[in-house]
Amino acid sequence: MVNSSSSSTYSRDSAKSLEKLPRRLLPEDYNDFAPDWSVYASRMRAYDEAMVRGWKEEIDTLLVFAGLFSAIVTAFNIEAYHLLQDDPTQASMQILLQISQQLASLQAAGANATTLPPSFQMNTNFRPSSQSVRINALWFSSLVFSLFSALVAIIVKQWTREYMAAVSLSPRDSVRLRQHRFDCMVAWHVPEIMALLPLLLQISLILFFVGLIDFLYLLQTTVAAIVTVLIAAALLFYAATTLIPAFNIRCSYKSPQSWLFVRIKRNLVDWCYKAKSRFQDASVWFSAGTTLLPNYSHWSECDHAVMAGEQDALDLKALVWIHSSFTDDDTLDTLVPFIPELTPDHAAMLVYTDLASNIHLPAKTFIDLVRSRSRPSAQLLRDAGARLPKRTRKRSVHMLLKLLEYIPRDHDPAHLGALDVLWTLWEICMGACDADEQDPELYRTVLNGVAELLSEDEPFRLRRAALNLLWESAHQWTYLYCPSAVSNVISFACASRQHRLSDMFLKACAVALLLAPTLNWLDDERAPHNRQQLHALLRDLARVLQRGNADGTRYEARCVGRIAYGLALLVEKGVGVVVEPELSAALLESVELGLTGLTAEEEVRALGALHQACVGGGSEDGSLRSSRRGPGSDGGSSGKAG
Repeated sequence: MVNSSSSSTYSRDSAKSLEKLPRRLLPEDYNDFAPDWSVYASRMRAYDEAMVRGWKEEIDTLLVFAGLFSAIVTAFNIEAYHLLQDDPTQASMQILLQISQQLASLQAAGANATTLPPSFQMNTNFRPSSQSVRINALWFSSLVFSLFSALVAIIVKQWTREYMAAVSLSPRDSVRLRQHRFDCMVAWHVPEIMALLPLLLQISLILFFVGLIDFLYLLQTTVAAIVTVLIAAALLFYAATTLIPAFNIRCSYKSPQSWLFVRIKRNLVDWCYKAKSRFQDASVWFSAGTTLLPNYSHWSECDHAVMAGEQDALDLKALVWIHSSFTDDDTLDTLVPFIPELTPDHAAMLVYTDLASNIHLPAKTFIDLVRSRSRPSAQLLRDAGARLPKRTRKRSVHMLLKLLEYIPRDHDPAHLGALDVLWTLWEICMGACDADEQDPELYRTVLNGVAELLSEDEPFRLRRAALNLLWESAHQWTYLYCPSAVSNVISFACASRQHRLSDMFLKACAVALLLAPTLNWLDDERAPHNRQQLHALLRDLARVLQRGNADGTRYEARCVGRIAYGLALLVEKGVGVVVEPELSAALLESVELGLTGLTAEEEVRALGALHQACVGGGSEDGSLRSSRRGPGSDGGSSGKAG
């Protein structure tokens, strides 16, 4: 099997080069699909080119290192081989010393001396020391390993050139030829030989280090001790980086020598289990190894095994890394479509990481602030909504809306919920509104997205929160054209009346009346349906108010004022909606009974708006005679009181 360290490299490279893939087939297309061998021939060719390119780059690097290292070892060997020979200068020194001793003896004995000093006996039986032999053996072996690795590298390069030799054949024959060559290459262990090259150089380097230490101890022990410590540290680092991947497949120190230890460990575990009857304790001790290291063929399979169990977490980490590494808006905008691809928790983490980076806070700290929903947190979000650039704010809002679609509706206090996301979205939008940021398209998107949460399929808590948010801000967005939002609000109002939720019904009526004037009342297809919906809503509103007045029920503060203002806007628009006497009487009665929760000034404004609605509705042309009051005028003040 291909188990070299470069296998994962050329797998990644080949994946980059494979851009043209066969189109995705549906089951009904299988019978009509004609086999195209050229597609697979091109993919195989791209795979082999990436593999061979990785090998060639590694071989070129090894050849450069082997050449330089061999030159260094040769220089040391030139000095070391003299230790194996008898030194002629040393013999000359001994002869001269003997002559000097003889002359000194003659002078001391006097001129009449008849005896001469003994002659010098040459020691011709020279034997090098064991230390000299070790040094030369280590260094010459190091040189041999280095040169042998260079030789094998050149040979492997020739093999790869022949493997990639182009032949003019049909696509099907090209696939056959390639598979034949690949099978032969694997059968004759070419990948293993390629993986052996760096091992040869590393062995050569270790031999040189050991010989260097021995040589330095021959010269001077202090220098030798210092160098020994340095080399020991280097070899310890090498050993650690080689052994750690054998026990932790997540380690990035992957190399051919590390894979060798992986196989040794796996074989040892297999042997222990086969000898279970004799080595029961050892089998139990090694049991963890079989779960950590199954029978993988190379490092890339280990990576795939780890990746298979952490796909969701890796998706999040990859997108967060992209967010932190690329700060241009074009790249960050592309993160929005990925939100449905993530798990809800990971999608929330991505969205709030983007928001936290905009306000310069850690993501976890920001999430804790959001979950608290405190006043400082709300102010922080509003400030962010006010000062963020338009494009950044738009991206954040769309990410929150997309997250709202997929986040679970069940409430889990330990995680961000739909209410937290909805609250975050609204505070950012309100911050933009408070700063007078004019972005109708963005506000329309938010309004439609929040109104969709009024659906009966949503939990009651979420529907109530969505209505309250619309209630708090609808008077600021009376200029927005949102037909789907109006329809959702009216449907929610009808459902609230059926469930006898008077407060929610009145709020929904106020929101619907404030947003309805912007509908396209000239559309011959939709306008009649819209009028019918509004007439039914107003009749239900009159009944609810009459029953509430009779029971003395106190209404939500400023609810009546906003209803009156919405009616005035409708009549001013001239949409053909007439305020029935029952409704106007019920509204006036609620004010007279003091059930509206308004101040005296607010009651005057509400009555004024109601009078305009009644007068306008009863006029000949159905329009309001006086000038329209926007959100900043009296009518707006009645709404703002909410």
